[in-house]
Amino acid sequence: MFKTANELLGDFEYQKLQPHEDRNIAISHMNEYHYKNIINHYKLAGQKEKQAKAIKEFEENQKRHRFIKIQSKAVVKDARQISELKSKQIETLLAYDSNMFIYRLCFDGEALLFPPNEKIKNSVNKLMEQCVTQEFFNPVLVDMNMNTTSVSPENLGLHQYYHIFLQNHTLPFLTELFKRANSKRKLSYSKLRKALLRTAFGISFEDIRGDGKIEYNWFSLIDIGIQEFLKQFSKAIIKEKPVDWRIPIEFLSLKFEAILRDIIKIAGGEVTNVREDGDSELFLLDKLLDSDVVKEVFNEDDIFLFKHTFTKIGLNIRNDVAHGFYKPHDYSLSKALLVFLSILRLNKVTKYLVNRDGL
Repeated sequence: MFKTANELLGDFEYQKLQPHEDRNIAISHMNEYHYKNIINHYKLAGQKEKQAKAIKEFEENQKRHRFIKIQSKAVVKDARQISELKSKQIETLLAYDSNMFIYRLCFDGEALLFPPNEKIKNSVNKLMEQCVTQEFFNPVLVDMNMNTTSVSPENLGLHQYYHIFLQNHTLPFLTELFKRANSKRKLSYSKLRKALLRTAFGISFEDIRGDGKIEYNWFSLIDIGIQEFLKQFSKAIIKEKPVDWRIPIEFLSLKFEAILRDIIKIAGGEVTNVREDGDSELFLLDKLLDSDVVKEVFNEDDIFLFKHTFTKIGLNIRNDVAHGFYKPHDYSLSKALLVFLSILRLNKVTKYLVNRDGL
């Protein structure tokens, strides 16, 4: 009786679908709601053929989605003064020797103009007090494959504010900083390698492979990606030649997760979930970043950067790279910078290990 009822409900839901109209962008979005109900009813009814047919139609309907782009402009007060402060900050950073400059890239997010999490929260809270849309709408994230994820207005607001700040201030600042650091020979692969090998990135680890052991350090996991990032950056900014960001973004985004898992294990955390049936699986990146151990090693600013760069609430780079969703035009300097600096930010584990073990 239960299955029959759900099959009938699925059939009834089909009658609510509206025919597609090119000039009405709302129809495909309304139909998506009905298709989700149809698929769920057929699943509960055990109607695999009907469910498969509905899923195919659902995917075709997603291709019809169109979105209204809302543009906004904000007048920047004291733009000249802000520009002067940025230039002064660049000079301050470039006054350090190469080693200290690299360590500032690793450990000092505020010096690189990444907005502090507390200030983001305060700004977003003030904006939300003046806005009533969250009382009438439930925000939904739509990824590049048109898959949707519900998100709280507060969390969405935080990441939107953060993204806008990065695009308008942090990333242009970093681009200019790296350009001038390159010209002053403050940053190169050999100097970066030498500096990082003196930190936790140079510690030797063991791993099991079959009946044997292998040794590695974290720098050996990222060396090719770091080298390629610096090469492409030089081509893009210094030599103004065509660039290809695929290798640094794909290589480093996956190694970020590998190193993070090692850090969690070193700090006494768990990276594996054992299910009730006895099977085991690795925790996903979102789960890892929410673990208490990660909060012991990294502060709120660090974790927010990681989430915004790699998870679906932000740019979702790790997922899109791992599943091969990116097309050549999806790779960019801004994404490469965020991935590169997220890798360097992992080096904060050095401070954690020094405080814990006196290394």
